[in-house]
Amino acid sequence: MKLLDGCKLIYLPPYSPDLNPIEHVWANLKCFIRTNDNRQDNLSLAIEQSITQLLMC
Repeated sequence: MKLLDGCKLIYLPPYSPDLNPIEHVWANLKCFIRTNDNRQDNLSLAIEQSITQLLMC
């Protein structure tokens, strides 16, 4: 790979969803919505309740 003059190549660490806290939040949110009433009209309420539940942990 040819680098431009004055540019430094920086490698990023590999992606690891297990170490990313937001991935756990999304997993918990999906699980909560799946196990509760998941009709469209109750979706916003389910999201709100799951966020409240996460904040209490």
